[in-house]
Amino acid sequence: MGRNLVFVPECHSTNTLMAELATRQHLAEGSVLITANQTAGRGQMGTTWLVEPGRNITASFLVRPLFLDLRRQFALTQWVALAVAGTVEACTRQSATIKWPNDVLIGHQKVCGILIENTLTGACISQSIIGIGLNVNQEEFPFPAATSLQLAAGHPLSLASVFEVLCEQLERGFLDLRAGKRPDDQYLRRLYGLGQILPLADEKGEFEGVVEGISPDGRLVVLQGTVRHAYGLKEIRFRETSSPG
Repeated sequence: MGRNLVFVPECHSTNTLMAELATRQHLAEGSVLITANQTAGRGQMGTTWLVEPGRNITASFLVRPLFLDLRRQFALTQWVALAVAGTVEACTRQSATIKWPNDVLIGHQKVCGILIENTLTGACISQSIIGIGLNVNQEEFPFPAATSLQLAAGHPLSLASVFEVLCEQLERGFLDLRAGKRPDDQYLRRLYGLGQILPLADEKGEFEGVVEGISPDGRLVVLQGTVRHAYGLKEIRFRETSSPG
């Protein structure tokens, strides 16, 4: 992971540029495209991901998980989020949690955004482009619900060293996934809000519910009163509380 490294000083979106490169030439699995300044980063559900140039890791990783059928594609999301959480803990000595489906948090604050875009061939995932925006040395943010590794660790970190740890974590997790190991238990141990009453909202309005876990197909299972719901992406959101998150 990361042996074939493509660096561009600036680009609109590393995921978009990686997809363009992959259509024009054969890129080895594990190839990484990284930039110092991403001007139009994309997040989940059409959101944007804005970072301060030169102080963070903004990269896209290319893998070909042909061994993974569509019924298990959420395992890919779990693997990536766990790898990032492991990187955060290794670099800061602070605990990291995962807010479903794949936001990585320190406390109640977001330290990393992940966007995975899959190309399908039949019932298999022929290619995945994994965009990771990890806040490393940024100290100020336009919104309070964000943080960085530097703020958590109390000192600046080497971008090269953090990137090396991230590549190691991703490779280790990908090999486990290819070997058939399931990340469900590890993911649940890190799931933000598990067993807690949280302020949430769905298409019917705002409510309080208990996060109970993840369904086999990767949906968030929430208990509202005596009724249990399984929500897919875009069907539920976490509302802001007095503790940002």
